[in-house]
Amino acid sequence: MIEQIISFLGSIVVAVFWLIENLNKQDIQWYEFIELCIPVIIVVVNIIVWCIKYAKLVWIKFFYGKLRVSMAYLFQIKINDKYLLVGNSNKNYYQFPGGKYKFYEGAKTSLEAINKTDDDLLPSKKERENDIAFNISPLKFYKFIKWFDSSNDREIEHNREFNEELIIRNQLPVEKFINLNFRKIRTIRTPLHRTNIKNKKRYEFLSYDFLEPILSEEQRAYFKALYENGNSDYIKWVTREEIEKLTIMVDSNSYSENEQEIRIGEHTLWCIEGKYSKRR
Repeated sequence: MIEQIISFLGSIVVAVFWLIENLNKQDIQWYEFIELCIPVIIVVVNIIVWCIKYAKLVWIKFFYGKLRVSMAYLFQIKINDKYLLVGNSNKNYYQFPGGKYKFYEGAKTSLEAINKTDDDLLPSKKERENDIAFNISPLKFYKFIKWFDSSNDREIEHNREFNEELIIRNQLPVEKFINLNFRKIRTIRTPLHRTNIKNKKRYEFLSYDFLEPILSEEQRAYFKALYENGNSDYIKWVTREEIEKLTIMVDSNSYSENEQEIRIGEHTLWCIEGKYSKRR
């Protein structure tokens, strides 16, 4: 970033001196003057664009010190007009099955370059090891995005989370769901926004790839059987209306008064609507 600032300042000095030198020429016409101003205008516009791009990151760096980033992929599965949700292991709500992308050992140099530190908002667990959910220097945000989008030294397949969420938990037979293929529905990336988790104020950036498993008729039959089994503590089948309300309404005869409304994660709604929105 310092190199960019120096480069911009150098460009301004060169452009101004170049303009002054040419303006000293006699009998300059108005259209020649405009032509002479164009390089200076381009430099100024680039500086304005750069300032807009980095101003908020500089502000976050000064007041908060670090930026939390989280990159995940989730599966949209729909049977009979109802969507499959599972309990989130970190928070008290339900969401589409899925979880965080993981980075590999080869990413160490790239992560050191963005000043990566562990996510202190979530308790440490072995299954969260190497999750792409951590803190970085705000000024290295665009370098982080460039690394992630390159797909270098990080997870790019999606079977692991499918297995962890639905196979290992004995919801589906492992032998029938080996090496599935997935269709990407959309990617939703949030703006840099402030959050308050466990009374810790932090700016964060979230990214979700929403995917649909490509199922054979036999595989779809297993999901239909899972649907017929109904809801459980781990699995909920919900309507679009419930997702839009971010609330699952349950049978009051089966639950205590405090349990009659169950929360749905906001990012589940983003997939349905196809855009980021702030509802809570």
